[in-house]
Amino acid sequence: YINCPMTKEQYDAFVAALLDGEKVDFKDWETNTPYFDGCLPVEVMAERGHETLRHGPMKPVGLTNPHNPTVKPYAIVQLRQDNKLGTLYNIVGFQTKLKHGAQQRVFRTIPGLENAEFARLGGLHRNTFLNSPKLLDAQLRLRAQPRLRFAGQMTGCEGYVESASVGLIAGLCASADMRGAALPPPPAT
Repeated sequence: YINCPMTKEQYDAFVAALLDGEKVDFKDWETNTPYFDGCLPVEVMAERGHETLRHGPMKPVGLTNPHNPTVKPYAIVQLRQDNKLGTLYNIVGFQTKLKHGAQQRVFRTIPGLENAEFARLGGLHRNTFLNSPKLLDAQLRLRAQPRLRFAGQMTGCEGYVESASVGLIAGLCASADMRGAALPPPPAT
């Protein structure tokens, strides 16, 4: 990761630019689609409160300035390497409905990105998932077609580890089923 720290003044200017940036309009079929709270566009997070981004993708926790350890960033933007060569980076946690021109203007206010070349601008992804409590049984089988099991993000969980965990549980359930045994579901959380 590369960290781009911000002062309070830089953060305030960034949030103001984000809120003022021109957004892409929803298509008719998208207008009533709710956002998943774990994948909100950055401008929607900013609309929820000026400090919201500092408690989400711009949280400045656990980072120390090696040149001056007493100075802590007010907010931080993280860049994650996106290719093996290290020539492409993506901005962590920055889904957006900003139009491309607005993205370039707003994201260039991030310290260190003033002269950045943007190889691929952002957008939104839509998570499609089952209503698992209604459609799946405790063994992750489709109630209407018990020969089918579902796992991962499709079941409504969010996150890499969580998706892998549900996949493991589905596999263990299938294995137990093949042996004529039953695997008790994990405890409720």
